[in-house]
Amino acid sequence: MITHLEECDWISTNGGPLLIISSSLVPLWRGNETTRDHNLKTDYDRACQVSGYIGTVDVAHGQAVVCGEQPFMSTWWHESASEGMIVRWVCADGEDDITSLLSNKDVIDWEDDFTIFNNFSDSIHIMDSSRSGFDTEDKLVVLLNRGIYKIETCLLNLNPRLEFILHRFSLQQPS
Repeated sequence: MITHLEECDWISTNGGPLLIISSSLVPLWRGNETTRDHNLKTDYDRACQVSGYIGTVDVAHGQAVVCGEQPFMSTWWHESASEGMIVRWVCADGEDDITSLLSNKDVIDWEDDFTIFNNFSDSIHIMDSSRSGFDTEDKLVVLLNRGIYKIETCLLNLNPRLEFILHRFSLQQPS
């Protein structure tokens, strides 16, 4: 479901992980649709196996990024055509808390671990991993240059009423 607040469009899932996938790979994502061989796991099953805040799953010749843990409302915070963040709303009184927080980057302490993501398209789709790529509802489509990205994570827990999970996408190698 897409929710528009003052600054951003927010996406939520039906309880499963959030998926970030290159536009060129979207038609290959089958979500929770079963295959002809019912013994194989669905794409959604594979996404649910990702542990931690972020990981990847193979999709044809590429990979999709999976945001694990809880199904928090999420949005894309645009920095440039080659950098931005997935902002996952854990706890906040309102969207103003988010915009003021992201304007003050001094409080963000990125974890040492990171994930690599190769974006094959000029855009990415942010969607519920249970949905098929052919499902046109409830997707955020974000312009992001082609290339190899480093994805860093930060858990911001500033007080009991202000908590976010951030995933920063930084272009490492254009393609």
